[in-house]
Amino acid sequence: MNRHHTVLRLFSLLAVALFMLISGPAFAGGSGAIWTTNGACGDEGQDANHFRIGDEVYINGSNFDPGTYNWAITGNPGGSSCDPNIVVASGTVEVDSSGAFCFSAYTVREDDCGEYRYTVGGKNDNYRVEETVGLEFGKIDLHAAWVDTLRWSITKSAQPALVTVCEGEEAEVCYTITLDQSVSTSPAVLSGTVLLKATGKDDPEDFTLTITLNRGATQLDQAVITTLSAAGSYPFSFTLANPQAGSYTVEFRAEVSNGAPASANASVTLAKTSTGFAPVHVTDQGRSWTFAGDGSVKYTVRFDCEDAGTRRNTATITETGQSDSADVEVVCKESPRKPLGLKTECIDPFVYRPTMRVHLVVTNPNPVPVEISHGLANALEPARYQGSQPTLFPPGETGFEIEIGSHETLQWLLDGTLATASRRTSVCTYTTQDDVYIAGIGLFFDTNRNGRYDTGEALLQPDSEGAIGEVYLIDKQGHTVDSRPLGGTLFARAGREVNFSLRQLWGEYYLVPQLRVPLPAGYRIYPNYRIVRTSEFPEPFYSLDNDFGLVPAGFVPDPITNLDQPWIAALDWYLTHPVKPGVARAASEGVRFAAVPSAFALEQNYPNPFNPQTTIRYHLPLQGHVTLTIYDMTGAVVTRLVDGEQAAGSYSQIWNAAASPSGIYFCELRTASSREMRRMLLVK
Repeated sequence: MNRHHTVLRLFSLLAVALFMLISGPAFAGGSGAIWTTNGACGDEGQDANHFRIGDEVYINGSNFDPGTYNWAITGNPGGSSCDPNIVVASGTVEVDSSGAFCFSAYTVREDDCGEYRYTVGGKNDNYRVEETVGLEFGKIDLHAAWVDTLRWSITKSAQPALVTVCEGEEAEVCYTITLDQSVSTSPAVLSGTVLLKATGKDDPEDFTLTITLNRGATQLDQAVITTLSAAGSYPFSFTLANPQAGSYTVEFRAEVSNGAPASANASVTLAKTSTGFAPVHVTDQGRSWTFAGDGSVKYTVRFDCEDAGTRRNTATITETGQSDSADVEVVCKESPRKPLGLKTECIDPFVYRPTMRVHLVVTNPNPVPVEISHGLANALEPARYQGSQPTLFPPGETGFEIEIGSHETLQWLLDGTLATASRRTSVCTYTTQDDVYIAGIGLFFDTNRNGRYDTGEALLQPDSEGAIGEVYLIDKQGHTVDSRPLGGTLFARAGREVNFSLRQLWGEYYLVPQLRVPLPAGYRIYPNYRIVRTSEFPEPFYSLDNDFGLVPAGFVPDPITNLDQPWIAALDWYLTHPVKPGVARAASEGVRFAAVPSAFALEQNYPNPFNPQTTIRYHLPLQGHVTLTIYDMTGAVVTRLVDGEQAAGSYSQIWNAAASPSGIYFCELRTASSREMRRMLLVK
């Protein structure tokens, strides 16, 4: 204790002593008792010896002799020392014949603390002032929201939706685009959060946070929160029943029973805002318009026979991305049919068979397929080939191939045009290449006794121009051991030597050159077709069913554990003149070629409109599971024309709708990775 506090303490003790000497009796007579209460005299409440800030301390007594008694309270005077010997209150009390008394002695201040001693006459007792809760407001976030939201809708229609035109004629269609604007206003909301911190060791008791919304002097709404937030953050929100733009005030008052209250306030300005787009811009087939509100525009389009089918026009709101479409069905009236064209393209003579393959081309100049049944208008000579030619000819060019005897002359009379073919017809030539692999046996010996094992010659002599890329050395299990590049023309000489220098190599191995051979443009060799087993070809490379063929371009045979895989051809495989589409020869066994479509596509059916049947063509670039399904306008399945595995290629299906009513139908082509749909019109 410093010198100042020592002097203050001595002074207080002298003052108490002097007060007791001057003011009357210092000690009580009788067996008097004293105590403190927290209630007013006459309504003393409970006997109490614990008080909080703001409490009023009442001193009570009984069994005192009548007279005047000195009283005093000593303890902390409101400072930080909590010195129990400093007088905080004192005085006298008159006791009548009842021997009892009660009076308000002291009101506990905010900075009081610790133990307090009170005396009346010669009697003394203690009470304690407890620490209380302090309330402090922190940051107030206050927001106002009152929003008009602009929304648009777009519709498009076509009149008429079905037009019929003849060759050389046009039909006019009027399109209408309509935009509607709507405005929705959100409720006016004042919301936010307020931070409130409670200090002190005690927990807040009887907590109440009252939040009041005012506009000027008028109270509009009020919220009461009685649950303490662990984070000290209290969200609030007021929705205005009759919002008006202007300034609003929010008042905050926090109260606890064991501490002093705290208040705060904040203001915010309410103003209506808007969201959405106005004006907006509409684009449609290269045209554009601006809309500031509700409205519509019209424009016309002319259609001719080149537009036959379903024509869809779409209008789009640039800002929102909303769109609507209108479909027009354009029907071209059938004009007099033009005659078909027919010509002989070329022949493929075969080296190992007394036959040749004739390539013919049919040209259909009409916009729809033409059907000519077998008979006088569609006849083949010699008579034994009659019936093998097609009867349905789609628009454009269609190829037809037929194998005949090398010394025969073929005649095809089609729609009044005669085409002929014989050994004197030009031979087919092709320029593109594909890669295949040809196997030969190789025996390896350490001829120099130096641990190096060298091959002999690989004699590869097919009847074709070609080039060699890599030459692969493989074991009897089909695994690649090594490879060597061997460029240049394959048949510059009778054979080409390929040497491999390897260590610790034993047993029997095979040479597999990569041969590049001429093929028709856009064609490839299919791998899953058989070749004939020959005596020169080693036994380990044959499966039980002899099911080897040619490999696709770019394939490298490593590793191969299943010898049934079709990646290898025989040593004496010969390719004479590949055909389009047709047959090449591999050791006197056919290897089939076919055109491979470059893209997935579903063509428009023909004819369209139709009654009662129509042809549907489609193209598959990859093998896979295919479904071709017909739906009506409700989305119900009418029939499924195809549902199964199909190889890559082009296909056609005929749908006979004799049992279906007139109307619009949809044809869907679907694979695992692609889907396309066409609209069809059945008119009865």
